[in-house]
Formats: sequence, structure tokens, C-alpha cells
Amino acid sequence: MSTYINLTTLEYPLFQGDVRLQADCGPKDAFVLPQGYAVVMPPAVYPTLGPYDSYERDLPELIDGVWYERFNVKTMSPEEIVRFEEWKAASNPHPAPTPRPNFEEMPGSAPNVID
Repeated sequence: MSTYINLTTLEYPLFQGDVRLQADCGPKDAFVLPQGYAVVMPPAVYPTLGPYDSYERDLPELIDGVWYERFNVKTMSPEEIVRFEEWKAASNPHPAPTPRPNFEEMPGSAPNVID
């Protein structure tokens, strides 16, 4: 799915439906990108994220006449990491399994005869 930028207002990200509404293109017409808009290309390399990182879109960057997506990487603060780890532990639907009892070692249990 392509994203677009309005070159007059720098509104971004826009999608085909947004451009059609703003440029008054009919929904059934073949889509031709109107003047004043540009396609924004994905970056060649996306940012590498660690376990406590997130990213948000920034305004695209114009390089050699082509608009490219840009991202800001945000690392959690130590307080956010603590809250995140607490939330993760509290919301884990599969806690560590409890060990199964060894019935052979319990007094009065039947011996295991299945090989």
C-alpha cells in the first residue's frame, strides 16, 4: 500500500482514499496521482529495534527528487522498562508450568509397569 505526501501542506501519511478526497477524484475513476502530491517510498533499511525500542513516523525526506520514509526510534526510560516488565509478567496467560509429581516415589503408589 503506497503512502503519499501533500507537497503544499506536507500532510503525511496520506493514502489513496485521502488523496482522492482532497483532490476531488472520483472513487471509480482510475487513480492518477494529482499534481501537488508525491509517492513516499519505503526506506532501503528500516531501523533496528531492541526489545525496549519503538518507532514513530517522521516527515519524509527528499533525496534526489524522491521522497523516502523516515522514522524516529525511541528507547524506553528505566521506569518505562520496569512498568513494561511488570505488565508482561502480570498478563502472561502461560506462567511457568508447575512440576508434575513423581507418583512412583509416593508411598502406596503402584509401580510403573509400562515400558
